[in-house]
Amino acid sequence: MLNRKISKLFILASLVMFFFVVGSRTEANELSEPDVEVATRAGETNAIMFDVKRDGQKYMLENVDIVKSFGAIQSVTIKMPEGVQLSMTVPAGWTSSNRPEEKVINYILTANNTPTDVQNVLKNLNLSIQDETKTKGDINIALSGEKISSWKDPNGVTHYYKFVKKIVPWLDAYNAAKKERYKGLTGYLATITSPEEHSYIFNSIATDAGWLGGTRMILHNGLPIMDQSTISSFLPNYNLQANDWYWASGPESNPRTVFFIGKSKAAGGFAPRGIYNGWSTNPPEPNNNGTGEYVLQFALRGTMWWNDLENGRKDPVYNSGYYVEFSQYGNQKEILDDQNSHSAAIPQLVKVQFLNQENNQPLANEKLTSTVFSLGEPYKAIPKEIEGYDVVVAPSNANGVYGKEPLTVTYYYLKQQMIFHIQQVILAGNNQIVVPSKGYAEIRNVDALLPENVIATNEKVNQLTNSVIGDSNEYTTVHLVRNPKGRYYHIEVIIPEYYQNMGYVLTDNLNTPHSFKNKQTGVPVVDGNGKKEYWITFYLQPERTAPKPYSWDYTTLNIGLIN
Repeated sequence: MLNRKISKLFILASLVMFFFVVGSRTEANELSEPDVEVATRAGETNAIMFDVKRDGQKYMLENVDIVKSFGAIQSVTIKMPEGVQLSMTVPAGWTSSNRPEEKVINYILTANNTPTDVQNVLKNLNLSIQDETKTKGDINIALSGEKISSWKDPNGVTHYYKFVKKIVPWLDAYNAAKKERYKGLTGYLATITSPEEHSYIFNSIATDAGWLGGTRMILHNGLPIMDQSTISSFLPNYNLQANDWYWASGPESNPRTVFFIGKSKAAGGFAPRGIYNGWSTNPPEPNNNGTGEYVLQFALRGTMWWNDLENGRKDPVYNSGYYVEFSQYGNQKEILDDQNSHSAAIPQLVKVQFLNQENNQPLANEKLTSTVFSLGEPYKAIPKEIEGYDVVVAPSNANGVYGKEPLTVTYYYLKQQMIFHIQQVILAGNNQIVVPSKGYAEIRNVDALLPENVIATNEKVNQLTNSVIGDSNEYTTVHLVRNPKGRYYHIEVIIPEYYQNMGYVLTDNLNTPHSFKNKQTGVPVVDGNGKKEYWITFYLQPERTAPKPYSWDYTTLNIGLIN
């Protein structure tokens, strides 16, 4: 009988111990298990997708799609490059504590927050262009099923904050925060190091009193808590009499940042010069009340100021949970494109410039291929017609697609050249008259088509040419920089002594043979606004069968050469 009673007592004790252990494990799991986003639970599909389109002086989203299984969305965070500013009409229940000019804008959502609601709001998002040179980069939008706010510090680091409404001792809150994960970042009890950050956290998510990552307790070996992934939650392991208040977690913990020296302000405690603290001044804190207070609390009774408390305080007026912060520091790297966020590149402009190849100076104003386009759409750059100049280098990137890098298409120009190929052909030569070995032509840039209407001669060039007997292709080539002052060019042969002009043939290509039977009379005239290369043959023949006595050419012995 006694043995049976002992057995029953043993079984009863075992059951009690079992439920105690199970209950303890359940609480620990709830404390340590990180929150999981709704979309992650639903599967591996990205919760949000979109593209970015340029439309004049703004960017907008297109093809916005949010998976309908996400559930209620409690926060939306939008990141953008420095050169743009967000403009978006939001419905009731959407609030932001960021300034409009900030480059990380966060909304906390309490209504109008279904996936369809959020999708429709984002379709009307506009990013006005403030500085064209700083628009390069991505638009990143992150969704969360939790209230997570975000703020970008002056160094460009984005900080994320959340409040976990669960009453636990400070030491347990430290360990629980370290098990939180967001965008690949490890959580830690929040630290506040500037008035801007202080105001932002309070205005965005601080609805309840809770723990921050500040303390003055240290280990008995004199070492502070320095951002370890886990620490002992057994209070007797710590020295509670140290004077220095410091940040025990996050980037400010190593090297350690001391933000207040002393157990209480009334006893002469003070803040180091240049280090921010947000202690209450009415009443003055810290005050080390009761048996001692050595950990940091925030947002007491709806105010933003700090207060000191003991580790195990569970009064919800003083402790309703803890504030968790996520930021990139040490070896941690923020994952921008996780399952609940998406980044899309901002398509960049394609500029077209028109430069003088001789001095690299612009000949005309720069232009854009378009101001309305999306990433991957084709573009086509077109050269500009510039008076007096020709394109000499056509760029290889004149055709392409809009990308995430700005492009410049450059056309190089040189002053237009008029090219004349000139020859002189002697007809019916005889051995009594010297055949000229060179011809002589005068090229004039003038203001009229017909010689009798010319008022101004802007330029005149004299040119020696080949002189041959019979039809030939022995041209002398003359390159002239086109003078835009005069539209027309008159080309006139200088007739040597004893010869007469029989006409000319003018063509704009070498494939048309020159023959005396196709001759024209008068002076060859070329329109400088037309083609730029011409072939001219002048036909001469002797006007007599013998030279006159006392010929100037003969007396100077320049036989066969015209000066």
